[in-house]
Amino acid sequence: MSTVTLRPSNDGTISELNGFGYYAVNDDYDDTKVYATHVAYFTDTYTYPALPIPSDSTINSVTLELRLSNSDNTTTTYAKGCLYITETIYLSSAISKTGTGYETKSVTWYVNPHTLSRFTVAEIDAFEAGPSLKSGSAKGYARCSEVWLIIDYGVGSCSAPIVW
Repeated sequence: MSTVTLRPSNDGTISELNGFGYYAVNDDYDDTKVYATHVAYFTDTYTYPALPIPSDSTINSVTLELRLSNSDNTTTTYAKGCLYITETIYLSSAISKTGTGYETKSVTWYVNPHTLSRFTVAEIDAFEAGPSLKSGSAKGYARCSEVWLIIDYGVGSCSAPIVW
């Protein structure tokens, strides 16, 4: 099994968060970010470069990594991973981070939520992914400074089976 990491290459279809969109989250600097000032979820999706792997590779998992914090030291940032597939939004369970220090959190999909089957390379090349953020109170705003995908894949018969 191997992995490949993809960073956002452009803004996607959904752009509800404050900040500079994909430009703010495609680097490893915590000083650029997207953020939500509300206690309801707001979402951004981004496009990604084409996977640099054979098109017949078996996709074992897709992990969305989010680097999260809050502007207030006592307030919690809540985030959901968002996949935008064929004009439908699929949200993960919520993850959270309390306080102003940044921390990386992740969500993983083992199957495509649209097809309920393994992802294909073509499906990953076509979808958009990003964070859905909300703040736990009006005192602070939810921040995300980095977004990236980690694709776990195998080529040929060496791929791992899906574990339910």
